[in-house]
Amino acid sequence: MISFIVIGKNEGFKLVLSINSIYTFVTANTIKDFEIIYVDSKSNDNSVADVLKINNNIRVAALQEDCNAAIARNTGAELAQGDILFFMDGDMELIPDFRLDIEKEYSIQKYILISGQIDNIFYDQSFKNELSRNKYYPGLLKDKKEFFFGGLFIIEKKLWEKYQGMRTEFVYGEDIDLSIRLSGNNFFLTRKHQSLVLHHTTEKKLSLKQLIKNACFSRGYLYRKNFFNPYTSIRIFKSDPTFPILVFTLLGLLITGSFIFPALYVALLITAVIIVARKNIKSIFERIPTQFLRDIFVILSFLFYFPSPKKVNYSVIR
Repeated sequence: MISFIVIGKNEGFKLVLSINSIYTFVTANTIKDFEIIYVDSKSNDNSVADVLKINNNIRVAALQEDCNAAIARNTGAELAQGDILFFMDGDMELIPDFRLDIEKEYSIQKYILISGQIDNIFYDQSFKNELSRNKYYPGLLKDKKEFFFGGLFIIEKKLWEKYQGMRTEFVYGEDIDLSIRLSGNNFFLTRKHQSLVLHHTTEKKLSLKQLIKNACFSRGYLYRKNFFNPYTSIRIFKSDPTFPILVFTLLGLLITGSFIFPALYVALLITAVIIVARKNIKSIFERIPTQFLRDIFVILSFLFYFPSPKKVNYSVIR
């Protein structure tokens, strides 16, 4: 059985599209044995009521205390009766043309851990007007193995349980943490080149406060928690390449007292930002101080951030 686990908070019309798309998807793929579980994170709109109206067979749970994506997905997995867990967010609409053949996947790699292309649809903040579309992975022309993945993935339940699902203390990066742990044990995601979902979203830009609270602190903790995993260094190179440079800079300054190390860090920081910003002058000047502050807070969280696992407390509505 495939358990479709949808998580969401205040998703509105997107959630209805998401749930209804599952029925279209299972019909197109002739999936007969399936269930749908929706886990709500304290929505204050009509999310729960809307899902309950769609079909009496949909199981619905509502988080009661702490809420984050890790808690919601762990809740869905705990309630799931299927041996395959299909995780998706409430703003994602499945594309029926995507072909899901579980038996074929088992014959190829002996385990299930797959995802697909994500087609982003960007709206204004009111979600009334579509602004643009793009592919989340623009260079994805054929199936490929990946070390890291996000909130859209299909995994066999015994693999999920073997690595104890997601760590609930993460407010950001819980999916990266899980993927690092899986990759470190030679379980890699297969990213299918076919489009799996339409992602209905807006342009989201974290404020400096949000960046520090969510991304920066979680990243430092992520790197420390998986310090001896070889894929952690790969992740650092992809997400925070100037962070280890600052570490060596501070060590060099403390040991030798030479200010050549800070000068070298600044030069490498500016170079890295220029490469990322791609000659956008405004973006370069905006990102240099942000990147520096991010490196500082990643170091601080690596050394001093010790979050506790959150309680998984929920009520089953149906």
